[in-house]
Amino acid sequence: MAQKLVKIEIIRRIFEPIGKHTLVLLCIHHLDFYWITWGGLVNQWYLAVVLRTALDLALFSVWLMIVHFANNNN
Repeated sequence: MAQKLVKIEIIRRIFEPIGKHTLVLLCIHHLDFYWITWGGLVNQWYLAVVLRTALDLALFSVWLMIVHFANNNN
């Protein structure tokens, strides 16, 4: 199944950076719990999942832009 998905260009472009930087995404996901007290802000678990995922992907995107910018300047 994954081999068939990789052949689709848009899917590959989305998941390739995530696959290359999985450890960074794991660290961001682990630390976001400490930045925001989710239990006090969000009462529904599914809303907390969506918010945490959005925050993690946003921070991951910022990190990728910083790395890209740093690599282009060298």
